[in-house]
Amino acid sequence: MTTANTLAPVSVRYQIVNEKGVITSDFKKFIDALWNRTGGISSDILASSNNLSDLLNIVTARVNLGLGSAATSSSGSFLQNSNNLSDLTSVSTAITNLGLGTIVTQNAASVTISGTVNGIISGTYTGTADVTTFKINSTAVTSTANEINKLHGAPLDSSFVVGTEATNVINVAIQLKDADGNNAAVRGGIHAYFSDDANGDSIVATAPSGTVVIGTNGVLYDVGGNKKVFLLISKSNGTIDINITEAAAKTLYLILILPNGTLKASTAITFV
Repeated sequence: MTTANTLAPVSVRYQIVNEKGVITSDFKKFIDALWNRTGGISSDILASSNNLSDLLNIVTARVNLGLGSAATSSSGSFLQNSNNLSDLTSVSTAITNLGLGTIVTQNAASVTISGTVNGIISGTYTGTADVTTFKINSTAVTSTANEINKLHGAPLDSSFVVGTEATNVINVAIQLKDADGNNAAVRGGIHAYFSDDANGDSIVATAPSGTVVIGTNGVLYDVGGNKKVFLLISKSNGTIDINITEAAAKTLYLILILPNGTLKASTAITFV
């Protein structure tokens, strides 16, 4: 190693030799690249103190690193999640770009719908205002609100419980229900008849041999007095039950005629 005050090329000051005592050529090339012949740092080497300012071509360096144009943009050019979209330049333009309509900015308690919406609402609806035209499958509903409300709580469904025969008597309990399947909460009147058929396709050929009377709930009126067709009136909770007496072996069904014209059949009422 030299002791001279002037700096010599690193390849001279540091004698790196191989196992035979000969300086390796690869190491000499490396050292000569680091330390130029004038005793200074080679221009081919980046100095850490320059923080990459000594790159020959910054644009090419970015390309070589695979960086896009976002690398040179300020943070203000991007939305920050902590701002919850408050840093949008134009909220209205963003809504348009998302394909959203004006309804998204309206108050839930006062929504205005104009024109025809999927063939359901025609006209303008604002808040609690009246709908000009209401349609179902493009057909306008002409019933008034009062007419529709008359169906509220109406007996449009029912359930049955057919009891076990005891001394030739079977009790059939009926629970009237509204269109939503809830137990009726008002008195209701309904027509009924006995049928030999589970679908109610016929009125029973032979009436029960014994009496057909109300049990503990409701009112029964025997239409024609032949024990085949009845008018039934429920209690205020929609319940009715009747007692049927039959001495012989027989199976029949109690069919209710609901106010909307549909039929509801009990399970088999079987005397043995």
